[in-house]
Amino acid sequence: MDRIIKFRGKPIKTNEWVYGNYIFIENDIFQHKIIESTSLILDIDIKTLGQFTGLYDKNGREIYEGDIVKINAHNYDYGFKQEEIGQIKFIDGSFGFYRKIDNIKYCFYDLPAEVAEREIDYYEVIGNIWDNLELFEEIGYKVEEK
Repeated sequence: MDRIIKFRGKPIKTNEWVYGNYIFIENDIFQHKIIESTSLILDIDIKTLGQFTGLYDKNGREIYEGDIVKINAHNYDYGFKQEEIGQIKFIDGSFGFYRKIDNIKYCFYDLPAEVAEREIDYYEVIGNIWDNLELFEEIGYKVEEK
């Protein structure tokens, strides 16, 4: 199976997500753009840029960097409680589930590899850190600048 590499971001002029290839142009000013499948090139807000992990949640929804996901109980013991909520992040070359333990401790679990996609069926995308800031802050996180 080929790995799908694509990105999402919010254009500077609208509040609607766009999906496609990401390009960075460095000239007099830095420009971050998404090229949609329609070949439309849009300037995006770099804070909203997120890469597709190549995985889908239990509902078939694509999982992107910056998504807020809920992990439900499952057959494998990764130290999760009945239900955990966290953010998908890209750290040290790997996508993973990043969650708060307490006011000063956080943990990071790598997302399952492609060969273990069946293990992703306990993940559910419930929002993202830009559209659902209230949900994110409610569970004790702060949005970090890129």
